[in-house]
Amino acid sequence: MMRGFSTIEILIAFTVLVSGMVAVSLVAYGSPLILEHATTELSAANQAHALLTKQEIQARDTFESIMSTASTSDDRFTLGFNMIPMDDIGKRLTTTIQWRTPATIQKTIQLQSFVMDVRNAALHPCDPFLSGDWRVPRIVSSYRVTPGELLPSHIQGTYFPVSALAVNGSTLAIAIASTTSATHPTLFFFDISESDIVPVYISSEFDNAASSRIGYSALAIGPNTFYAGNGFSSASAITCASDPFGCAQLHLFDAHDTAPVRIASIQMPAASGSVPASAVMYRSGVLYLGLSKTTGGQELHLIDVHEPSLPKHLGGYTAGRGVNGIAADQHVAYITTDDNSSSGKALIALDIQDPTHPVELASYRFLGAGYARRVVRSGSRLYVGRSFSAGTSEELSVLDRSDISTLTRIGGIDIGTSRAPGGVREILIRDFLAFVLSERSLQIWNISDLSEISLYASVPLPNGTGTSLSCRNNMLYVGSAGAEGNGFLTTITSS
Repeated sequence: MMRGFSTIEILIAFTVLVSGMVAVSLVAYGSPLILEHATTELSAANQAHALLTKQEIQARDTFESIMSTASTSDDRFTLGFNMIPMDDIGKRLTTTIQWRTPATIQKTIQLQSFVMDVRNAALHPCDPFLSGDWRVPRIVSSYRVTPGELLPSHIQGTYFPVSALAVNGSTLAIAIASTTSATHPTLFFFDISESDIVPVYISSEFDNAASSRIGYSALAIGPNTFYAGNGFSSASAITCASDPFGCAQLHLFDAHDTAPVRIASIQMPAASGSVPASAVMYRSGVLYLGLSKTTGGQELHLIDVHEPSLPKHLGGYTAGRGVNGIAADQHVAYITTDDNSSSGKALIALDIQDPTHPVELASYRFLGAGYARRVVRSGSRLYVGRSFSAGTSEELSVLDRSDISTLTRIGGIDIGTSRAPGGVREILIRDFLAFVLSERSLQIWNISDLSEISLYASVPLPNGTGTSLSCRNNMLYVGSAGAEGNGFLTTITSS
């Protein structure tokens, strides 16, 4: 007996028929649309990748030239490139491409890369990438710089207050501000290849001036070379004749071998020749030497050190005040001075394309009475640290240097208070963190958003007043000086 189809069976059959027709329609008409979308995405990805690759290749030859650029648009895509400096040798590159589908849905592809300044990587011993938890920094060790502790027992003297630190490869240099006797050494070297053990003393120590207790004031590094600024100076021809190293404001040390060797020194010309050094900075074969205020001389000097054993004076600049800090790129040098007058120039930008004749481009005066101490360049930003200034004046300021004809404040923080006065002694920039050494502590600030710079962590110094800061890999080295004259070295890392 045959029966007809039920209503439910007819509905099921109709549904199957419609589904089949829809599937056929998608195959017939949807495939071209899907193919068009895929082709557009592939074209967008190729453009973003091509721009990123171009910037990566350019970084190998002219690392300094890699900067963010304005977005460009055509009838299909908007393509942008952004660069974020990690530190002096690292940059994070991002290409972003956007477009809209026929249905006006916005699509975005973003590619990222990281490039390093390979030619100068050895001159920046800090890891550009942060590791561990810097929200909880920890003190690894604290050593007293004295015979029988960090120094071997045969070293003469008792008090060795630290004035400067520098790391070159696996060698740490510690400069001493002053000693109890003119014959005591004021520069020591240590092997720090094993960061979890006590720095190993290297059997070479040096005295900057045989006729003075004043020691070295500043340190910098170049390829296999340490540069030391002499804190002592003399206008006496008799003193300089008997102690040529003592009157030279810059001493150079070869660090190719395990034990560094002093290979040269140079005294600045004319009226600058009897003024102590206050700052040193190396870049691309040129040593920048800052001096205390002179009488009729120049406070900034540029020295050719392509051949470290034969330093040659190139030129200088008259700041009219003492130079406290120096930063430079290929074309511009920035110096901080001890000028805090209402019409003064606490920060000066100089055109150094002709190193024999630096020319002022711009200057900047900060609010408050604090002196500008340190300046650090990171991408298009300058970080300037100052001594304590009462009130709401900030001790750490961030300036935009994109337009070299002017300097514009884009952020800052007030570090010191009347109850806990403190200024900035040193600054290290690593990724999105600024490591700021004050007299009493190491402060870590989140600088990812300059409109809301926030305290990330703080470590009180266990001994003395902070004077200097350096690093190797993920380990920070802090130098300090006690009120009684002792010197200390403290190592700090992340948890």
